Amino acid sequence: TKSETDWTNEDVVITIELDEEANPDGEYKIEYSTDGGETWKEYTEEGITVTENGEIQIRITDGTNTSESKTITVDNIDKTKPTNTAPTVTATTNSITAENNQTDEESGIETVKYQIKKHDEDTWGDLQDSGDFTGLEQDTEYDVRTYVEDKAGNGEYSEIVTATTK
Repeated sequence: TKSETDWTNEDVVITIELDEEANPDGEYKIEYSTDGGETWKEYTEEGITVTENGEIQIRITDGTNTSESKTITVDNIDKTKPTNTAPTVTATTNSITAENNQTDEESGIETVKYQIKKHDEDTWGDLQDSGDFTGLEQDTEYDVRTYVEDKAGNGEYSEIVTATTK
């Protein structure tokens, strides 16, 4: 069973439980293939670790007879960080507005946060939901960046943009 909505940036483990009524003596083994049925491996209680999206075929055999395979599709693994380019920044007398420029081809963007600091300081302010920074000092350089996280939990900071209030 897999979630149809939850993305992950970790490996997925497939576990299989067989109904004992199907073969009460347990004289069978479960096999799986990750290469379209070219090669088959014996299933163990540790499960099948899947590291990337794809199809896994599963079948049962008693040594003589082999069942048709069932295909399980894993399509919710996203280990790729989103693309987060430098924000577009507009400065006024005492404010800076930043707009994010991000994309994520796989799971999609879940969170966008904005951050600012004075250009000559080392410490960044807290991440905030809005790209509107007000109450800033006039004629001062500020560094602005964004942080995005996709639905699988992959996060990425953008390049830093320096802007000067006027």
